[in-house]
Amino acid sequence: MLVFGQIPSAIEREAYQWYRGFSLCEQNVASRQWNLYQKVLEDGWGWCATTEDEDDFVALGYLKPDEFDPASWELGGLMLARTHRNRGVGICLARLMVASFLVSESDPSEKPINIHAFVLEDNTKAQNFMVNSLGFKETYKFSVDKKDAPENLPSKNGKVEGRRYDIVFPDTPTHIADWLQQFKFIVGKSPNMEDVMLDDYDQRDIDTWIQMLRAM
Repeated sequence: MLVFGQIPSAIEREAYQWYRGFSLCEQNVASRQWNLYQKVLEDGWGWCATTEDEDDFVALGYLKPDEFDPASWELGGLMLARTHRNRGVGICLARLMVASFLVSESDPSEKPINIHAFVLEDNTKAQNFMVNSLGFKETYKFSVDKKDAPENLPSKNGKVEGRRYDIVFPDTPTHIADWLQQFKFIVGKSPNMEDVMLDDYDQRDIDTWIQMLRAM
């Protein structure tokens, strides 16, 4: 069984070690120092998928405030163990992070909070993932000096290039609500995945999420 949820404080260090090792081997994910990643975890912005006994990480990700764009939150740090690729685990984690955030942070009386993600130019699989699996849209291409980007990211001619994707209202919340309606956590299975459980939530919570997402 796989367990999805926020990263527990008891395994924060283990999560960082997994993240750090992964990001240094896979250049599509920015590698950050412990003090920066620790802030993400301490504020409850980090999510993971683990085996049932929390012995093994299967996927990690976070949704945190963007320090350069106060009006938006950044979805990032998405990484998936090779043993669980092409099985729907990454899609599941990303959708749960977005759904949980929208439900907990959005105020119906105010403008919806924006969520965005940055994807490197050569990472076409992730670009397709943002559009087809999450329902985001491409908003612009970016190019930053190598010296201003995380050191592990690949560059061309001294520049790190990529694309920014942003959430679309009401399309993205509706897209995720439709998926939640069909995907029965706690008691169900994904077509390509073993039994799954959503930590700290039950089916009533999911039903509430679906209603709130449809109203956005």
